[in-house]
Amino acid sequence: MVRWQFWRGRSDPAADGRDVVVAEGARTARHDGSLPRPRPTTSMPRGAGTDARRQRRFDELVRRRDGLRFDVEQGELARQAGNPWSERVALLNETLTTVAADRESLDQEPREPGWPVPPVPVEHIE
Repeated sequence: MVRWQFWRGRSDPAADGRDVVVAEGARTARHDGSLPRPRPTTSMPRGAGTDARRQRRFDELVRRRDGLRFDVEQGELARQAGNPWSERVALLNETLTTVAADRESLDQEPREPGWPVPPVPVEHIE
């Protein structure tokens, strides 16, 4: 039987004639609440590559720690009264005010007449 309408589902999967089998390691917790220990893989001997993995993990944690320290320092700097960000915002606000005043003064100036252009009739259009 083709099950292309898998989204409709069935209330009892065994009704299709298939046996319901649960894999050995499919459980995530035991009945007492403890987690089962992972089985060692057979592809790598025990302990092989752990130093490299530990070093990569350590380096990753050091980078994360440094990033968090930087974020905390920036947050503390932003909370101070004379922080560089508020100075930059004040400078940008002052610049925007100056630009708006300059634009208004240019709009108030009288406009000079443009160059006169003689009228030319349209003679040929394809």
